[in-house]
Amino acid sequence: AADFVRLESAGHVDCATLLPVEVASLPRGLHPTCVAWHPLKPLLAVGVATCVGGYDLVSGVRLGRVDLRAPPVALLFSRDGSLLVVATQEWHILGINTTTWRNRVLAPMTEPRSGPLDSIMMAVTGGSRPVVFFTRYGKNSIRMAANPGAGTATAKAEKKLKWGVKLRLDVTKPVVGLAAHPSASQLLVLFDDGSLRGYGLTPTGLQMLWPAAFMLPGELAVQGSGVVSWWWFRVLVW
Repeated sequence: AADFVRLESAGHVDCATLLPVEVASLPRGLHPTCVAWHPLKPLLAVGVATCVGGYDLVSGVRLGRVDLRAPPVALLFSRDGSLLVVATQEWHILGINTTTWRNRVLAPMTEPRSGPLDSIMMAVTGGSRPVVFFTRYGKNSIRMAANPGAGTATAKAEKKLKWGVKLRLDVTKPVVGLAAHPSASQLLVLFDDGSLRGYGLTPTGLQMLWPAAFMLPGELAVQGSGVVSWWWFRVLVW
């Protein structure tokens, strides 16, 4: 069950694995820009140059590779690992099917860009039709990748979107953390003042799940460039 969440401070590595891949399988002279661990299998997704590759950590075999035409800046698997979400420097949010290794654009950036995207926060719900939430650090709104199959937008409406669907929050505070529910279309949002709010996705946008925000203890309140990771459990612990 997923009735509560565990919070952990970042800044440490749980495990390290030597990946015995062939040098020819990755572009030479370049370094990985982002990685993501598969939630259920010993698989690793690596972003390097303008492509993303998936590797089996047991055999070292490359499972697939997708050319994105732009450097990836962030990777995130869905709860069951069937979808790999990628954000690129050109501000596009893409989804990669990890069975076929085919990709499609989930949220294209259609407006002029101020510069290359350097970082982004993303969260993906579970289920057969995952919903992708994303935002830049410190922004006071959240965006959602339009997915007609999930009933979040029609194909015609999707063409008019500038960068996914903008979801306004009930408060105007900088967002510093996101976490999606593993099975329901629900989202946890952490603000820079240490307040934690839960939202449910409705046809009209995000609706508050709790009557009031949960305030983290002072020592856990995020300030500056703090980073928080989230895991759902039965009880809320910190």
